[in-house]
Amino acid sequence: MLLIARNNRFARKSRSALVALVAGTLCMATAACGSDSSEPESSGELGTLTVVSAVTQGSPFVAVMEGNEFGVWDDVEGLTVETVEGDHDGAAAAMAAGKADISLVSGDDAIRQASVGNGVITGCIMGPWAQYLLASKQSGVTDPSDLRGKTFGVSNFGVAGDYATRTLAAALGFDDDDYKVTALGDVKGLSAALESGSIDAFVWSAATAYSLAHQGIGTMLGSVAEYVGETCFEAFLVRKEVIEERPEALKAFFTAYYDAIPGLRQDPDSVTRVFVDKWGIPADVAPDVTKDTLRDLSDDGEISPEALQKISEAAQFTDDSLTEDKIDLDAFYTYWKDL
Repeated sequence: MLLIARNNRFARKSRSALVALVAGTLCMATAACGSDSSEPESSGELGTLTVVSAVTQGSPFVAVMEGNEFGVWDDVEGLTVETVEGDHDGAAAAMAAGKADISLVSGDDAIRQASVGNGVITGCIMGPWAQYLLASKQSGVTDPSDLRGKTFGVSNFGVAGDYATRTLAAALGFDDDDYKVTALGDVKGLSAALESGSIDAFVWSAATAYSLAHQGIGTMLGSVAEYVGETCFEAFLVRKEVIEERPEALKAFFTAYYDAIPGLRQDPDSVTRVFVDKWGIPADVAPDVTKDTLRDLSDDGEISPEALQKISEAAQFTDDSLTEDKIDLDAFYTYWKDL
């Protein structure tokens, strides 16, 4: 597996520096293998913070992963931010091995990682549950309430999309026997089943949902956020050692990040260009993804008790081994302004 690293000392750098995940350890091209990425702060130098994403090119992460492109940390003296695109397992391994300082993860995964000591949640990236409901053309469904008696598709049982689907159904007042759920393995299987009409609806991320709607494969019924309720869909997870040893670097990182969000909202075209030119999102889809992404990004990262409880609920749904006695939300979350 290859991960792609970028560094803000080389603004707008092409994706050339490779990071390999070898034997569960992230070995970065710009750092010595086997060393811890944590750099104790010295006078006037905040050092390097390494950020790894648990999803490659997840739109909620754009302001972080392309932060160097947008100049997010350009005015933070002494701080270098290196971003590494990865996947769930690679991000978890990098954090556990001390090769990354900050991980960008789903809210429910942040709870799971915190429960095994693999980091502390320090802020919300995106609050609303940013998955979208698509209905098949054959179903004739034009509103989520029309899905009573219909069949939903999910990639696998017990995943975030399954949680969103069942939470949506409950919010609509459906009983368990009012709908069916079938697992189809991946988005290709779901898309084919939606197009053929063998399933009536499924829930997926913004770029895919908008793309399928633009292709006429499904009818977009909107975000499921209002049905899931207050939550933290994507979160920052920080290694405990970094919190203890480098609080000023973290505060500088988060301050600059959240300060940049209003500016990106005022210049959505810059985000759309990144989505199209660097991420390969179709030009007719990217503006919709940009609009929804910038709308839903958190302004300050603070997570309410209700939102913490919701991601805890989602984490327990997606991980049967995560029982209530293993969850300590007070220990799992420290707001970045309080570091």
